[in-house]
Amino acid sequence: MKAGRWTRGLVVAVAGMVLGAAPAARAEMVLGADAARPVKAWTSKLGTLKPERIEIQQGRVVVHLGEACRLLVSHPSRASCPMVRSVGNAVVCWDGGACPPESEREAALTQAGPLALPWIDLSSGGTEPETVDPKLEAVRAAVAEALSKREPAGVAKALEPLLRGKQTIRVVEWPSLLPVAAAVGLGREAFEMAMSPQLAELGPTRLSALRVAILRGPVLGAAVAEAILDRQSACGLVPVAKAWSSVGAVASAASLAGAAQQANPDCFEAWAVAVEAQSRLGDTAEAARLADAARAHFGEDPRFGQVADAFLWASGRVEELRERLEAKVAAGDRTEEVLLQLIGIYNLDAGRTERATDLARQVAERPDDMLVRLFAGPVLLGDRDYPQAMKALDGLEKAFPKLAQVHAWTAIAAFHLGQLDKAKAAIAKAAKMAPRDPEIAYLQAEILRDVDRKRALDALERHVALLDELGIGPGSAERKRARTAREALEQCGKDLAEPCAGAWEHIFDSVAADARGAAEKARMEAEEKAKAAEGGAGGSGEAPAGGGSPDAAP
Repeated sequence: MKAGRWTRGLVVAVAGMVLGAAPAARAEMVLGADAARPVKAWTSKLGTLKPERIEIQQGRVVVHLGEACRLLVSHPSRASCPMVRSVGNAVVCWDGGACPPESEREAALTQAGPLALPWIDLSSGGTEPETVDPKLEAVRAAVAEALSKREPAGVAKALEPLLRGKQTIRVVEWPSLLPVAAAVGLGREAFEMAMSPQLAELGPTRLSALRVAILRGPVLGAAVAEAILDRQSACGLVPVAKAWSSVGAVASAASLAGAAQQANPDCFEAWAVAVEAQSRLGDTAEAARLADAARAHFGEDPRFGQVADAFLWASGRVEELRERLEAKVAAGDRTEEVLLQLIGIYNLDAGRTERATDLARQVAERPDDMLVRLFAGPVLLGDRDYPQAMKALDGLEKAFPKLAQVHAWTAIAAFHLGQLDKAKAAIAKAAKMAPRDPEIAYLQAEILRDVDRKRALDALERHVALLDELGIGPGSAERKRARTAREALEQCGKDLAEPCAGAWEHIFDSVAADARGAAEKARMEAEEKAKAAEGGAGGSGEAPAGGGSPDAAP
């Protein structure tokens, strides 16, 4: 396994991470999950006005002050009536024929003071960390884990409490969840939820597209959504595209996200999902084109930095990317994406031996410099210097406890050094930490091939499934490698008496084997030299004319 392959899929990982708000021409503001607390605190200070009931809707708050009086609270861009009064980051107006006199209303608003609500701009696909619902995030995490293990039952188990109404979430969250539910066998439950009155808040365009997506699947769903979306609804449909991407319908995700991006160029997440999906489909040229266009549109928007880095790699601008990444590391950035991309660049074939020699020298000079050791380990692996790689990697997991690749690299070095138990333990840790990393799954298959053929085949199947998710097609080097490995494992069967022969990337105890080979070669060369020397000293080796020994007396 070439260490450079660890960068495969980084484009996906980086683009998929990018969330956040962006300036938009037409804002579609909704309330975050934690709106209840500031609303309750503010309404409790309304003096003589005593709320009978409070409704927190998708884009506004309705305070009922009797049968014929409502106080409507909304974002300034979405005022509920013509005459409004500002209260902090919101505006209010009165609705109904039985509201208190104006003087009493004004006194109550003055006493309540400014209101700070957690607004989210959906027109840019935005979310804010402080508006995250912890319970919903737990559901999303469980769904993601089950999807990574290709366990539809686990996905269904995580989503069922939401679909049965046991857990309340904001209406705006459903477009990202219902297509996933439909994909794992909960189509009826998902459609019933999509038909519920509360989802009418999504608006006719989003709701129609969502219902078709649930009933007819991603292909037709994408076609219908693209036909009816407009600038105002485009960004609200991006969560549907993300849902499809998560269940493997990457082409439909790319199509819908691309249409949303064209309909509303200010929707940042539409760009991010589109370039991510194109990368997973293997169309790096289109991904790079979209990335460049997004950079031109958003300028120096800070959220675009990670996407830009990933697509500099995709478009072949390696030196520019290396300089950007090195500057980030020098400034203290230690995120996984930055470190792995920089390692991938350092491990490119051109100049790798020189880099390996230089990094080994730096490790010897500064053994306590964990960052130098992190860069040195995989580069030395790529240069097949397994003893030096192990020196660099040994104990590195303490400095980078969340980096699964450290364990994977340790497994490679240990395997080649003949340390099977250490290799097995390290790759098991890596697989547990990064179940969605296809290279780790493949490496696990190689390490287990002469230990447990069934588990090796299981790991290989997981590797192929992850390649499918990334859109890495049948003609790729990775898929050819997987087919060759499967054929070898199936031919070897369960008999572990002999090593499983095959075109493996990693050879157990290769360092010792190479040493034995070098010793045997040196022995044979020494014998050849000895024979040549003996022949030269003895001339032709023929007896002198006249017979007898050359030492015989005349």
